[in-house]
Amino acid sequence: MSHGQGRIMLARGASALIAAAVVGVLLGGCSDSSGPSKPYEQFVIAGWEGSWGLDYNQYFPWAELSAHGLIHVTDAAGHPVAGAYMDLDLSVGGVSYDRVTDAAGNAHFDWSGILSIDFPTGALSACASNSASRCDSHTTVLTIDY
Repeated sequence: MSHGQGRIMLARGASALIAAAVVGVLLGGCSDSSGPSKPYEQFVIAGWEGSWGLDYNQYFPWAELSAHGLIHVTDAAGHPVAGAYMDLDLSVGGVSYDRVTDAAGNAHFDWSGILSIDFPTGALSACASNSASRCDSHTTVLTIDY
């Protein structure tokens, strides 16, 4: 192989690399085939409704916490947001919840845990956004003390 042929092969390799980079940039700007991705938006946690309780143990210094309800999500103008992605944080226990709000802008949750003298406060906080992988700040929804 002569020097001339080597340069041609290098040029072809560089052209393929540049073409791959251009395609990557073009595709990277789209979230799917429907068009460009939307900018990140966080929604308002407008409150919750439901019930909670503590079942105190007669023999030990702890209580079982349980809470069930709906978290309401709105936009800045106060309109319910359907399809918002939810993220919940807990200080204690476990929670099951809807990962996406329903048509009325609500997400159902069931929270349970143990409160005691050593861990006297349980807090549930929520965040809602248009991103399945990003939620920048959580709002405390419910706090329960032992």
